[in-house]
Amino acid sequence: MFHHLCDCFDQHKLHWAKLVSITTDGAPCLTGKNVGLVKKVVNDKVSGMYPDRKVIPLHCIIHQESLCKSDLHEKHIVHPVVKAVNYIRSKGLNHRQFFSFLADMESEHTHIIFYNSDRWLSLGKMLRRVWDLQKEILIFLETKEAKVDLQELMAKSGLKCDFAFVVDLMEKLNELNVTLQGKNVFAHEMYSAVHLQQN
Repeated sequence: MFHHLCDCFDQHKLHWAKLVSITTDGAPCLTGKNVGLVKKVVNDKVSGMYPDRKVIPLHCIIHQESLCKSDLHEKHIVHPVVKAVNYIRSKGLNHRQFFSFLADMESEHTHIIFYNSDRWLSLGKMLRRVWDLQKEILIFLETKEAKVDLQELMAKSGLKCDFAFVVDLMEKLNELNVTLQGKNVFAHEMYSAVHLQQN
């Protein structure tokens, strides 16, 4: 793969000195510290030709977005919401009762979404669903006499504003992530999408 990349640089008369970053999907053949493509490009090729030149390796272009999400200080919102969702979803009886409760209330939603930290995009969907079902969830938790901090989150206007902000922000990050995926999406289009969201 490294030789094909070198051939591509030669064929199109590209300059290694202009290489700023290399982005991969994290496969071992690409990121291996001894023989991976990133090591060969960054250490062997670019540093060999231009010792003071730094090339930034990125896991993938979506990695920047993921880092942005991880740097947000939204735990005071997410923890009470996740605790409430886990209370409803973790026990089969609670989940079935909540399902029936939503049907009785004639809610537009029939269930609540789990959040999985490994699939962090599920956070935006879960937060939106809790925001849409906040009245129903609060009533259900009250009837079950559950000790969950969600009531406090919804009662304080400042925290409720933070909650609304986090819901909107996570939805924007989800939309951005979807635009960065799929076939025939070029790197410059991805960069433009990320740059547009930053401004």
